[in-house]
Amino acid sequence: MADPIEMLRAFSPNAQNFISAGQAGSNLMTQGLQRDLLGEQIAQQQMQTETLQNQQNINNTVGRLQELERQISFGATPDQLAGTLQGYISESQARGGNPVDSMQALQALQQGGVEGLSGVLGQAKQVFQQQGLIQAPKPVTRESAFAKIDPSKYTPESVAAFEQTGRFSELMPVTPEDADPEYIKELRGELRKDVGGLQSQAQTLKTNFGKLQNLAEEMRLGNRSAVAQGLVALVKLGDPGSVVKEEELKQALGAQSPVAAVGDLLRGKGVGEGVTNSIIQSLDPLNPDAVNVDQVLGTAEAMLKPNVDAITTAYTTARNRAGEQLTSGGVRSIFGSERDNLFGELGSLTFGAQSPVQPQAPAQPQSFTSAGGIQFTVE
Repeated sequence: MADPIEMLRAFSPNAQNFISAGQAGSNLMTQGLQRDLLGEQIAQQQMQTETLQNQQNINNTVGRLQELERQISFGATPDQLAGTLQGYISESQARGGNPVDSMQALQALQQGGVEGLSGVLGQAKQVFQQQGLIQAPKPVTRESAFAKIDPSKYTPESVAAFEQTGRFSELMPVTPEDADPEYIKELRGELRKDVGGLQSQAQTLKTNFGKLQNLAEEMRLGNRSAVAQGLVALVKLGDPGSVVKEEELKQALGAQSPVAAVGDLLRGKGVGEGVTNSIIQSLDPLNPDAVNVDQVLGTAEAMLKPNVDAITTAYTTARNRAGEQLTSGGVRSIFGSERDNLFGELGSLTFGAQSPVQPQAPAQPQSFTSAGGIQFTVE
């Protein structure tokens, strides 16, 4: 069959012009379609990038809210909370963001203290739960909460607290004989979980105390690895749940502006402003490998004692609660001499350094005798 284009050329002297115009139009249409397709791909990529950025911003906001709640539950001071919020603000501004949420939280803290901040966090948490960004806690209904016990056997105040929290350790039997077997079982489980968490915190303090003590001489000699390890240990003495890593501090110490880099890192990790400033002051801006070790140890001493007091007091409270409701065998199964020894050793941890921070007034001493016959005193 003859080529139609060749036939057109044979019958019309202007055919080549028509053919060229048609091919040019076809090429333009193809280029237009390609541009449309490329534009659509770019738009999709931009939408995906924006979606990822939005999700990252949401995750950061939720993470910061949960970190502040954790610090409040651990007894953080207003200054420590303010330092955390200021760190969030600086980090957001450095990325070109608008830290309006952190600024509002800081304002609530300054005007209403920890209670004011807690109120703002609670409101934000409700919004996040309504939007599905945070899983809302399952409500404790009277039917499910009291399925295993008879509420009439417990004091009204403790029943009201139990309805709010769902924790069996809130319940106080009217008389020892009123304690249901299921209540004892649930109480034992809660105490075991609580004490396990306290043991983890106590071990973290003890481990990092020993680590910092052993690294002190190497830090004096300007060993960068020892400095990074020592500063991580220092942070964990102030915040046993800290997620600051040695490699991150090494990179910050090697930055062009190491003092600023270390400060930004610690604030971004939620480390309190007081701790952050003390660490920064211990660094030599001209030689960040050399730190003022005496100041580091003094800061560690100041941070260690409040945490030791909080942890050992919580342990004593849990142990006394167990002694009130559980058998001696039940108490031994949760506490025992090994745990008693660990918490007893916390009170003896000291660097023997003069603290640059005025220490808090000590709590009144509390004493008890462990199941293994060990005299344990919390000061």
